Amino acid sequence: KVNFQDNRWNRCAPTAPQATPTQTRTPTNTPTPKTQPPCLTANVDGNYSEWNLATDFFANMYRAGNPTKKVESKLYLRYDASTSTLYALVLAEPGVTILANLPSDSFIKIGGTKLVDGNSGDDGTPPDFAWIGFSGNTALGWEASVFLAQGSYNDLNVHTQVDDGGSQTSAVEDRAIDLLINFP
Repeated sequence: KVNFQDNRWNRCAPTAPQATPTQTRTPTNTPTPKTQPPCLTANVDGNYSEWNLATDFFANMYRAGNPTKKVESKLYLRYDASTSTLYALVLAEPGVTILANLPSDSFIKIGGTKLVDGNSGDDGTPPDFAWIGFSGNTALGWEASVFLAQGSYNDLNVHTQVDDGGSQTSAVEDRAIDLLINFP
């Protein structure tokens, strides 16, 4: 169990709200998508127990990036202002798995530049990537970290290949959503 009172996950001003951990895979009520992630850190290790699926939720990921189609996975973000590190968690929806045998198809891009993918590995220094619930050729999700300067971005593309009655693309809306990183 993570103790958020020790402040090791909080990487912003001491007045920033503290998150509480959760072990549930999918929140019962999907929060509203947002443009700025909470200022917290994460450990890219394939264990997402430090993530709060309610407060860290960032965006739905739709089949083919089309918001009129089925939600295949969900994106959760955090940002460590002290190291300029963006953390991402992608979890497949119940009944859907991520195709871990296609590692280059699970990625984070900004402006068309791939910052991390499933081939990046995990050496403790961003870019890092770790599968969650890896079994055979599939996974339940993945975690990643990348160095990213504070600023305003209108083209965050997070993408993964899923198995939902066959191979499907799962990506944020129109493969380009807004991301604001603005902390003291």
